[in-house]
Amino acid sequence: MGKFFLVPGAEGWNLISRPAENGNWRVRAFPSLDAAAETLSTDDDVVLALPISAVLAQRMRLPSVEGSELREMVRIQLEKALPFSTEEVTSDFEVIEQGNGECVISAVAVQNQRLTEIAAPLLNRRVIPRAVTVYAAQRVATHAGKGCALFIYPESGALVSAISENGKLSFARTIDGGVAAPLELELPQLTMTAELQGITASFQNVLVDEKCFGLRDKIEQALAAPTETMAIETPPASTGLNLLPQAWRDERLRQVRREQWKKRLAVAGIVYGAIVVLRAKRTKPHWLINSRIKSKSIPICKVLLSTCNRRGFCRTITRNSDWRVDRDDRTSLATNEPA
Repeated sequence: MGKFFLVPGAEGWNLISRPAENGNWRVRAFPSLDAAAETLSTDDDVVLALPISAVLAQRMRLPSVEGSELREMVRIQLEKALPFSTEEVTSDFEVIEQGNGECVISAVAVQNQRLTEIAAPLLNRRVIPRAVTVYAAQRVATHAGKGCALFIYPESGALVSAISENGKLSFARTIDGGVAAPLELELPQLTMTAELQGITASFQNVLVDEKCFGLRDKIEQALAAPTETMAIETPPASTGLNLLPQAWRDERLRQVRREQWKKRLAVAGIVYGAIVVLRAKRTKPHWLINSRIKSKSIPICKVLLSTCNRRGFCRTITRNSDWRVDRDDRTSLATNEPA
């Protein structure tokens, strides 16, 4: 069983994998998710990362509560922002920071129908991901674990700008026009929108994907800040966001149990075969047992001072002269039979 990360690329999808436990991670580019799914099997450990265009990402400031109460408050806030009911979506959240009776939340949601459409090439091959997350969240968790950072990278034919706080995704949007967009106009508007949501625009890091290397000068001029380049993650960092629908979780659990039973039955078959072979080796052939019984030496002939190999009896041969002496056969004749 291999471990795989399916992430959206600049065009198409990238499959990040490590075939062996001690092997090196490698990245393979595919024109579509269907082409990538052909290389996977049902027992592979797959994490599917969604493009930012497929999800709703929202930053929230809520009263500091714990457990199910906080989750319910997040659900209510998402319901206000979503154009459909919460029963039609799968959502999750991470806590960015907490203090003074408040907590800042990074919440994401995806419509179940949209998720099913994206993952159809996997589901048609009975490959159910172990987790579904957002690629932007993986990138910020990998490259900027602390502070506030801005990320700019290409994704699914668009240009994405994402802001992270303490390694959590707090803001994301696609820039119209892609790499040809007027960044000198787009980026100042981006920082203004972020500030209206309570996000500081003083970025400690500005990270640009290596595929956007030609945009570095424009970005540095628009933000008056230096930039750093980043490559694809091998592998991406884990996040606390999991958008795996409950129905997929249940089906994956049943699938895992079926695979476990198959392995147990295979092991039981091997053990049974080994027991049969061992018993066959320890059991003596029937013909060999009979031959040994027949060849058992029994002393039966005292006259000849010898033994003969018999199974349970032996006829005694007596000389004719020994029993004919003084024997009158007339007593055994019938009365009407002449002597």
